[in-house]
Amino acid sequence: VLDAFDAIVRPCMHDAHARDFDFWIGDWDVRPVGAPPVGPPARNTVTLENNGCTIVEHWVAPGGSEGQSFNLYDRSLGKWRQTWVDNVGGQHDYRGGLVGRDMAFEGDTPMPNGALGRLPTKLTFFHISDDSVRQFSEVSNDSGRTWSTAYNLLYVRRAGTEGRHPAMVPLSDADRAAILAIDSVFVAAWLADDTTKVLSLFSPDAELLPPGAQPVRGLAAIRSYWWPADGSHTRITRFTRTVDELSGTNTLAYLRGTGALAWTYAKGTAPPTSQSSRSTDFIVYKKDADGRWRVSRQMWNALP
Repeated sequence: VLDAFDAIVRPCMHDAHARDFDFWIGDWDVRPVGAPPVGPPARNTVTLENNGCTIVEHWVAPGGSEGQSFNLYDRSLGKWRQTWVDNVGGQHDYRGGLVGRDMAFEGDTPMPNGALGRLPTKLTFFHISDDSVRQFSEVSNDSGRTWSTAYNLLYVRRAGTEGRHPAMVPLSDADRAAILAIDSVFVAAWLADDTTKVLSLFSPDAELLPPGAQPVRGLAAIRSYWWPADGSHTRITRFTRTVDELSGTNTLAYLRGTGALAWTYAKGTAPPTSQSSRSTDFIVYKKDADGRWRVSRQMWNALP
């Protein structure tokens, strides 16, 4: 019910097409393709706004050029739209969509030198990598029969967290699938008694927050907590997880659910004992520099 209500209030958060152009979000240094790095670059800060519906471009160039573009997926057309405005009265209008990994627009732009009329224009954003984008514009002076280059720009992401994520980017369907897959591997690794696999799913600075106990910080401490070097061994014989909620952004997310466990405990020559429990679980996931999701925090509370 909550998801259905949220989809009404924030439809773009639930529309995969609204995430097509997220690769352009960031803080960028921009120069013409092939130009030597002489002098300051243009700067383009591209943010996600209006509950994830609008990608807003903020362009500033050393020569005094400034402008903004507003980009959104128009569900009434089934296409992306871009409108550009600038500090010399220019207004560009485009429609298009994702072609492979790239965003391709077609539209029209003002005639040069203030002349009346508009020129057919193509504008393509090539998704080269997570940290580089090429923006290529072509115009036609003969109603689309031939085309010439208007500009050819290379975007390089500015260093640091701000350059990568200047604004919140909602959790994508692909990220949701990746996190659910990690949780499934976590459960399977415990059932296989695979210590190495379980620990590989955690970030180096991960923490456990057990009920009624101090936080357990770091992989070495987590290993000692779950697999103490005292001659004892706990073997999970049954583990099921029910996911009730999965949400967050493209760098930090959380999973909330319930778990049911059964295990045997053995130490020394004493006969093994069997136990079971149910718990509410809360797990925080963080995406590392390689783009891989890892467990950052895990907490649980026993249920009666």
